[in-house]
Amino acid sequence: MACRTPRQAIFAQNELVDFFPYFRYNWVKLLEKEVDTVKLSFKIIACIMAVTLAFSCLLTACTPVQSQAGTSQPTEMTSTEPTQPTTEPATDPPTEVPTDPPTDPPTDPPTEPPTEAPTDPPTEPPTEPPTQPPTEAPSEPPKEPASPLTAANAFIYDYETGDLQVICGSMDKSIDPASITKLFTAYIALQLLEPEHVTTVGSIIDTVPENSSFAWIHKGDVLTVEQLIYGMLLPSGGDAARALAAEAGRALAEDPSLSDSKAYELFVSHMNQWLIDNGMTGTHFANSDGYPSGNRYSCMRDILQMSKLCFEHPLLRTIMGTTKYTVTLPDRTMTWSNTNQLLHPGSEFYIPTAIGMKTGFTPTAGRCLVSVFCIDGKYKIMGVFGCPDPSKIAIAQFENSCYLYNTYIAP
Repeated sequence: MACRTPRQAIFAQNELVDFFPYFRYNWVKLLEKEVDTVKLSFKIIACIMAVTLAFSCLLTACTPVQSQAGTSQPTEMTSTEPTQPTTEPATDPPTEVPTDPPTDPPTDPPTEPPTEAPTDPPTEPPTEPPTQPPTEAPSEPPKEPASPLTAANAFIYDYETGDLQVICGSMDKSIDPASITKLFTAYIALQLLEPEHVTTVGSIIDTVPENSSFAWIHKGDVLTVEQLIYGMLLPSGGDAARALAAEAGRALAEDPSLSDSKAYELFVSHMNQWLIDNGMTGTHFANSDGYPSGNRYSCMRDILQMSKLCFEHPLLRTIMGTTKYTVTLPDRTMTWSNTNQLLHPGSEFYIPTAIGMKTGFTPTAGRCLVSVFCIDGKYKIMGVFGCPDPSKIAIAQFENSCYLYNTYIAP
């Protein structure tokens, strides 16, 4: 290590002595600047606090003025809070609003549609309504039909009490009886002929229009009156109805040789006179099968009266309640099925308490059906008329009958 000379040592000491005053001087200046900065910061903070305090005091001073204005003008206060119920205080938190709609639905229309209010119990969340329809469907009675009543005229009659319930239409309004006419033909013919009476089918069946319903009897077939009535009431055969009317006309004229055409006209005229004599003045026939032609009309009152007479006739009551009937002839065998689907166990419209009566149809009459039901030994007679059948599948009369039965008759 080199040794310093006395001169060098004195110079070094002088440098050290000169440094400390310089350092002390600069440090003092820096400290003074920092103190000035801190003072300035405190002044700014103090100003901010003063402004904040002044603003707070201003708000505090204005608050009583608003509340006083609110007490003097309550309508202005409520207009600023349209969703708050008038019974709830203004201090209620908004978080309670979603829990209130089930109990106060009118106060929250935007969040709760009116159609959901009756279906959502208070304990159910709002996401559950779409799942409710399938759960409610099984609760409906299984016997309730899907289709509503479409009949233009309908009645239900209590056979024991005589009570008559007109469901729709009028008992005295003129309607097209269609094949219900065959009930009148069968009953009046049995006033002239015995069920065992034998007749040979003549040329009168050639007058049956091609678009009629048929029992498919042939000219020359030998049948009893009872068999003709089966063919007339089960498959609704217009050929059987005209063959029976011609034979009844000959019995009325007491002339077995009378031609089919004259005998037939005589019987139809006799039917109309018989109706007048028995108080059924709202009915008039142009033929024995109800085919659309001539001056023909009826009303529910007369149809009900004739339905009661047919129901009280032992043979007709049996025939009208038969589902199938077989006729054996020398050259063929025919099986007739009842057109009344209420009687067939395999039908979707089967009603176990149904025991008979008659169907009917023409384009002007619509689908028609007179039915009788036995429940616990008591009887109800029902009629539906003018049932529209746009699909042309011949079920409207059964849909309407099932609807009325389930609604007014079923135990």
